[in-house]
Amino acid sequence: MTLVGFDCSGFLQCVYNKTGQSISRTTLPIFSETKQLSSQSQET
Repeated sequence: MTLVGFDCSGFLQCVYNKTGQSISRTTLPIFSETKQLSSQSQET
């Protein structure tokens, strides 16, 4: 995180840390460690 904000991987790391979980710092491991949701599961 910088004085002006953070990038997408920094945002995900912040969200995961707030929930007591850890996640990698860069996008490639994050992509490998997470699962893709189907379009149906994304509907609210």
